[in-house]
Amino acid sequence: SERFRGAVWNLETGKRVAQMRGFTGAYLDAEPPTLYADFRAFRDQPRVVGKLDLASVRIVNARPLAPAEFTTQLGPNLLTTRFAQMGRDVIAFEMTDVRTSERLWTRTLEGGGPSLIPLTDGDIVLAWPTHLPAAQREMARNPMLAPRLSTLAKKEGEFVLEVIAAKSGVTTGSVVFDRGEGLSGIRAAHAGGGVLAIEDTLGRVLIYSLADRRLRQRLFASRAA
Repeated sequence: SERFRGAVWNLETGKRVAQMRGFTGAYLDAEPPTLYADFRAFRDQPRVVGKLDLASVRIVNARPLAPAEFTTQLGPNLLTTRFAQMGRDVIAFEMTDVRTSERLWTRTLEGGGPSLIPLTDGDIVLAWPTHLPAAQREMARNPMLAPRLSTLAKKEGEFVLEVIAAKSGVTTGSVVFDRGEGLSGIRAAHAGGGVLAIEDTLGRVLIYSLADRRLRQRLFASRAA
């Protein structure tokens, strides 16, 4: 809402319930009416992940975020990324429940950090440049990708996409992003129900099956869900 504000609305009455500073990544609990969100820094107020009591419109149980941490709220979950102090070759992921701060899972990756594809909720999608050792290890473990390892390892700009279940941290599938002759890039990705949909920079949506890692459809479209 505007540049610095956020709001909560009652869909039954059409009335605004609360207005506060802006936030990203939100999760609503019905009983009692509560909003869990990542409230951005504003003036003298630091960035916090907190609980907003919609009855009193007050932020309670706010947890400040460390400047060295990269944190993304995915609905009811909070994903924190930390890099090793001596470089970015070792990266650690930690997923917690945004309501209870309970740790759901952790995972440490070595050999070059992947990119986290922009998303709001659902499963996590990581993009590994195929020339990185970490990507090559992932391909070597995958019977359907291993035959392509020698070719893809030498290419610049190709990616292996790994889908991770948000609640468990278990890898549910991985595919090689088919850039095609237009040499497109990845704008966004959405995973769920055994399907990975990628929005590319050429205005297309590429739909992959996680069961066999194959490209099933290529459409001129945007805003996949």
